[in-house]
Amino acid sequence: MKRSILAAAVLVTANAMASATVREMHVTPLSTAHEEVHQAPRELRIAAEGVAANATQTEPSAMNVMPVAGLVNIDHAIPYFVDLDAGPGIRDFNCTRLTYDGHTGHDPYIRSFLEQRIGVPVFAVRDGVVVDIHDGEPDENITADPSFRANYVYLRHGNDERSQYIHLRRNSITVQVGDFVPAGTQIGLVGSSGPSRAPHIHFETTLNGAPVEPLAGPCRAGRSILPHQEQMPTVGRPVAFGATFSTESFGTFRAAPHDEAPHTGTFKSGARTVYFKAEIANVGASTQYQLTLDPPGSAGDMIAAAGTLVNYDASLVSVWWGIEVDLNRLGTWTLKLRADGEQLLAAPFTVVSASSGTIVNRPPSAYTVEFEAPVIVPGAVPVCRVEGLQFADPDYDVVSYRYRWTINDEVVRDVTSAARTDALSRDRVRVGTTLRCSVTASDGKVETQAVSAFATLTAPRRRAVKK
Repeated sequence: MKRSILAAAVLVTANAMASATVREMHVTPLSTAHEEVHQAPRELRIAAEGVAANATQTEPSAMNVMPVAGLVNIDHAIPYFVDLDAGPGIRDFNCTRLTYDGHTGHDPYIRSFLEQRIGVPVFAVRDGVVVDIHDGEPDENITADPSFRANYVYLRHGNDERSQYIHLRRNSITVQVGDFVPAGTQIGLVGSSGPSRAPHIHFETTLNGAPVEPLAGPCRAGRSILPHQEQMPTVGRPVAFGATFSTESFGTFRAAPHDEAPHTGTFKSGARTVYFKAEIANVGASTQYQLTLDPPGSAGDMIAAAGTLVNYDASLVSVWWGIEVDLNRLGTWTLKLRADGEQLLAAPFTVVSASSGTIVNRPPSAYTVEFEAPVIVPGAVPVCRVEGLQFADPDYDVVSYRYRWTINDEVVRDVTSAARTDALSRDRVRVGTTLRCSVTASDGKVETQAVSAFATLTAPRRRAVKK
């Protein structure tokens, strides 16, 4: 069952010009350990047993691309990694507890069903052959009912390695059993099918029938098999990977992961109730938070609320507050959320005159586009990356990105996504080609001009050998 917490905070002010009070606080868990069920079909279990019995490979192969499009802790968060404790305890690669007993993969979660409906691609992490698929199941489940069946794709990589992509969006699977798929091929979209409380996938990679933790760390010796591990943010502390404001109470709409309340980044001056919502990962029972408002030109932040965020270990939650505040200064205000003394986010909003101020839609924030790797090697998976502000839209609208890939001016991929990265299958990349990734962003009302990144692929130089 879903749990919610309601709390009221005592007014505390650090500024005589204004005051802020939280009257409502609601917490909705989006994931709970032990509720996820990931059971491979019988045919795949038999195949895995055969691999284990005839194993020849001793080290896992490197992954060519992340399994889910987007930036970690911005577009999605990973509350669960592989459990490396062979006993009843739990231990992740970083020697912390971001897992649960017996968990065998990574579970990247996106923010809401709004992003799911736009689409967040799922990619094959290595070259492989499709072993099994299942599709057609409902994909906006919010309960971890073990009787629910998920949509999934299973790939075989060589003789000894497998990968699994579970909880996919219905009718999003683009491959068939027996297909050979190059690394970087889109095989589906993130969904919430099967036993699932919110949109995500369970990604698992195995070697000789045993699950592999892709990340290296103090509790997982060896090398990482993830691409660009240096870009992975530090895990083990609370992370806010989504936020929005609204003029209406989130409580009058369906709870997260639905996202149906109107979004805004502008309020009229005067006494108002400002509604604010955030998605937060890695929250423990002892996590202490502080919510403050910083008016323009103020001498200090106004503390609106402080205390314990939740009274139980919650891997992923959606939290909203109703803040009564006198918006008596025009200009840019900033709401700051801290957890255990560290700032998780600083969310700006604009206050305009109640008498003459007009609230208008603003386009998505400015951004740049670049390829993730500084040099694209023929045969690698190119990843196109959008760089910009933490909040992609000043009105907190959900932004979609249209990625248009061309090779020598021929369009080879054209996809709209809610994520800030996209990939091209590696078989498309050959010596002598000119690669371009053009991105346009849209808030559903206004579309930006396209921003592009270019690369010309040349054969790697051979070092001369002196005789």
